[in-house]
Amino acid sequence: MKILIISDTHGQRSAAEDAFLKETPDAVFFLGDGTDDMEHLSRVFPSANVFAVKGNCDCFAEYPPYIVETVGGVRIFACHGHSHGVKSGLEQLISSAKSAGADIALFGHTHKALFRREPGMVLLNPGSLGYYGTYAVVNAADGAFDCELKSL
Repeated sequence: MKILIISDTHGQRSAAEDAFLKETPDAVFFLGDGTDDMEHLSRVFPSANVFAVKGNCDCFAEYPPYIVETVGGVRIFACHGHSHGVKSGLEQLISSAKSAGADIALFGHTHKALFRREPGMVLLNPGSLGYYGTYAVVNAADGAFDCELKSL
């Protein structure tokens, strides 16, 4: 299963469309700061299987601050990151993801792409699709996965 990971579109709807068209994913995880852009993406591509959380700029959005989903046999913890203090360190994020039994912890907020292996899990931040054109792709099947950071 191919999973597109995007975050921080900040009104750049065309970037979200471009990433979707380039990757043709089976699922999309949207990590906040542009939930209107994500809703637009869902309207343009109604067959898209979209999972979303709200970010610090999504004040009135009715999405949860974090989600835990299993896709392709891989347990994924996803949040925007602001409520986990990711600009000051990743300890709180790691703790929450471990408590959820996650294989991958997805987060945004910093606008900086990151792929890092931790004992028992991977940390993945796609960066800002809206500002820098960066995103990530996870291929998951039968509990195994690989991750790749990409640019438009």
